[in-house]
Amino acid sequence: MIEYPMPGSPPDLFKGFREELGKIETKRAQEQAKAEAKEKEDQQRVVQMAARIEQADKSTMFGSDYSIASQWAQHLTDNLDTYASTTEGLVKFQQQAAQLNSFIDASEAYKKENFGSSKDNAQAGTFMGHTQRDALGKNVYGDLIDKRDKQSYEMAFMGLQQPIQVQWGEDDTMMIVKDGKAVSFAEYMRPENPFMPQLEEGKITLGSTWYAEKAANRAHKTRDQAKQHTLNVLKTNPDLQRQAARYYQMRQQEQNKTLTVEEILADPEHLAFAMDDWANDAVTSWVNPNQKVRTGSGKQPKTPSQSFGSIVSGEFEASGMPQSITQSGQGQSGLSAGFDRFYELDKPIKNMRALGEDSEILGFNVDALGQMWIQVQRPAAGEVDPVTGMVTEGEGYDYETMLVQPGTSLFNTIEKRMDEATDGNWMAIQQSLFAKSQQNAQEVPFSPPSSTPPQEQERTPGYMERGIRWARSLFPF
Repeated sequence: MIEYPMPGSPPDLFKGFREELGKIETKRAQEQAKAEAKEKEDQQRVVQMAARIEQADKSTMFGSDYSIASQWAQHLTDNLDTYASTTEGLVKFQQQAAQLNSFIDASEAYKKENFGSSKDNAQAGTFMGHTQRDALGKNVYGDLIDKRDKQSYEMAFMGLQQPIQVQWGEDDTMMIVKDGKAVSFAEYMRPENPFMPQLEEGKITLGSTWYAEKAANRAHKTRDQAKQHTLNVLKTNPDLQRQAARYYQMRQQEQNKTLTVEEILADPEHLAFAMDDWANDAVTSWVNPNQKVRTGSGKQPKTPSQSFGSIVSGEFEASGMPQSITQSGQGQSGLSAGFDRFYELDKPIKNMRALGEDSEILGFNVDALGQMWIQVQRPAAGEVDPVTGMVTEGEGYDYETMLVQPGTSLFNTIEKRMDEATDGNWMAIQQSLFAKSQQNAQEVPFSPPSSTPPQEQERTPGYMERGIRWARSLFPF
């Protein structure tokens, strides 16, 4: 039997179409939900990446480091979407962020170590240590002194504050701009210990220098009074006692003794000897208030400083000196002479019978053993003519560096003439030159011997004025 559809119930011709359309809509909704989920995930990833970028704090690092860190962080922030778009970008971002964080940590540690804090003591090798030393206005290193001046520390600080330009290459590698050229970031180096003082042994304050500067030079009528005054001050002044101990140690070293300054200060007997030596040096600057003026002009007698400045006009190389000296002035072992220049006499000493006819003494100095050295100019010796056998007249001059032996007629004559030329201050001048050479004995190198005559050696412009400044450095009163 055949069944026919009833009237009013036509067949559903679009059923299959609707089912397929429903599937398409469902798939589209699923894909949209998936895309929205991925976008949300990407956004969360970018937020997480941004949180990993550490921001630099200007107060915790020097300006140069801060400029690099801030530019680095800005570059990562500006390119977050690019980094997050690929797996390779994510890896590169993670590496860059980790390197930035390490750089910031190192920068902060560097400033903390080198800038220091107000808790640092004045000896600290930090910028705050320097500011404290500058505020105190005195040396805090005992027998040592800092060679660096205030400007050196300030320039070092300013150098660390200078901003540095950063740029990135095509492969996203960071470079710094140095002298107008882009170079690898690996070449960025912070200065090591930028505020560390450069310490060296300080000069000893001599008794003669102290007396000339601090003592009432004409208040003491005799040398004994001047010495006693010096000893009285020493007894109550630990700083001067230390200077006396250093002076004593220097003299002891000449005798191959190895006492330290601390051992001298701790031993009453050694300290007494040291103070006595220092006081003896002090009285070389004493000026006799009863000294009469020889010229009758009514002028006051000259001080050693004035006398020295009046007889010296310049300096020249101490050629012909031995590399080391002994008590006889010769030999290859012993002490450095402590000077490499002769003081040039304003008026050469002439007519010295012991030196020969037409000879002149051009310059002098006193070595670290207290021995006097002079440079002598003589007319050049002639040569024997091989044909006639006669001696020809020499041309120019010959020069000789000589040690003046005490007790000889030459020594006594020089002493007398120099004492007259310096208004009786020759002994004080020799003492000061002796002390200066002692101080320099281990420091002043000798120049190679020169055959250039003193008058022909190049002088610094204004050497007459420099002679006066040397005098003041030797006798600062």
